[in-house]
Amino acid sequence: MSAARAIGLVARREVRERARSKGFRISFVVVLLGVVALAVLPKYINPTTSTDVGVVGTVPNGFEQVLASTASDDDHVSVTSYPDTAAGEKALDDGDIDVLWDPSAGQVVWKGDPQATLGAQVRAAATQVQFEENATALGLTPQQQQQLATPPTMHDRSLEPTDSEEGSRAALAVGGTIVLFGAISMFGGFVLTGVVTEKTSRIAEVLLSQVKASHLLAGKVLGIGSLAVAELLALGVALLVAGSVADTISLPEVGLPSVLSTVGFFVLGFAIYATLYAAAGSLVNRQEDAQAVTFPVMLPMLATYLVALSSIGSPDSPLMVALSLFPLSSPVAMPLRIVTGDPGALEVVASVVLCLAFIWVGLVLAGRVYAGALLRTGNRVRVRDALRAADDVRG
Repeated sequence: MSAARAIGLVARREVRERARSKGFRISFVVVLLGVVALAVLPKYINPTTSTDVGVVGTVPNGFEQVLASTASDDDHVSVTSYPDTAAGEKALDDGDIDVLWDPSAGQVVWKGDPQATLGAQVRAAATQVQFEENATALGLTPQQQQQLATPPTMHDRSLEPTDSEEGSRAALAVGGTIVLFGAISMFGGFVLTGVVTEKTSRIAEVLLSQVKASHLLAGKVLGIGSLAVAELLALGVALLVAGSVADTISLPEVGLPSVLSTVGFFVLGFAIYATLYAAAGSLVNRQEDAQAVTFPVMLPMLATYLVALSSIGSPDSPLMVALSLFPLSSPVAMPLRIVTGDPGALEVVASVVLCLAFIWVGLVLAGRVYAGALLRTGNRVRVRDALRAADDVRG
């Protein structure tokens, strides 16, 4: 059997077995519901608010319109007239209105502590109305009033280049970093538990009688990696659809290169860590012992994850540049730099080449550990012993 056919058969087996697993299906549904909730909940967490303003006497013409123009898009403004101060204060005390404006007394009345934002809005609207009344009393024409009210022309100019979507890009970078870290950890864990299960159930002996250990390892990584990419794409589509329907998500124009880099580096990162996870899983004989070998594998990515989140504001710092080139950290660091920073094309190419070289070396070395330790039972296998035993296995 050729290497491609053997790897393909193992990959299809992994996809089939994982897709049929009740645990995998349940976890996918739970994560899918969580993603949809994440997209929809902001609509209900920040509902439309209502601001009620009372006015003693007749409401001046244009007051409510000016007040509404100063409010936010999610704030509905209403104005109610009261015949005298006593009636207005009673409504304020009963909670029917948020603030009372008494033009004749020149007062803005509150039930408790004044609200700075609402107070400024009421004063601004009152000032505009008073301006129009005074201008009319002076006999100014509408054109003259408009000329007096026209503000001076002022344009913004920055000494350094600005990015209007910097905040959105930073949010997307944080979200992408979290997703990459979580996805690589989760699906890498699937590889590890699968290896330990096959070893303890002796299924590995049957598999190794048919295919080489290196082909078994590569097929396992390819199969679970394909499922990982498919699930991430499905979750991404669900997030965008739910966010669009709820009108809670507005994507920045990050461009196709940013999207492709995130997906591409996820594939590279998964190949690196899944290979290490498989080799680590072959060293233990019980699921309870898997955690002991998982932490050393996870440590570089965990450290990079923490450093990357704290370096959102300085993506091109020397530390982030170094992390984006080192294969064990570049799958998390480089996509963040592409979204928020400005890495050169040479740096991106160098990062990809180093990742591919590490994957090839990792497959060779991890494949030998995998081959030498997979059939050994009893105590936990040391890496040195696994490498020595690899020559006796069909590797």
